[in-house]
Amino acid sequence: GRTGILVKPGDVTGLCNAVIALLSDRGRAAKLGAAGKEKVLGEFTAGAIAEKTEGLYLRALETRALKEVS
Repeated sequence: GRTGILVKPGDVTGLCNAVIALLSDRGRAAKLGAAGKEKVLGEFTAGAIAEKTEGLYLRALETRALKEVS
């Protein structure tokens, strides 16, 4: 992945291997960390969270309105 290593839930061996891989390759770890930071700073701004929250509320209101009409 671009921002980390995916490991299946409960896969202890896979998690150990991922940690060892990152500890063995500090450059890769730094690259993944930087990409993760960039993603968080870009996608989780106050404005982005407010927009997503507003969208959730609007969809909930629309769903409620449709149920009341039915």
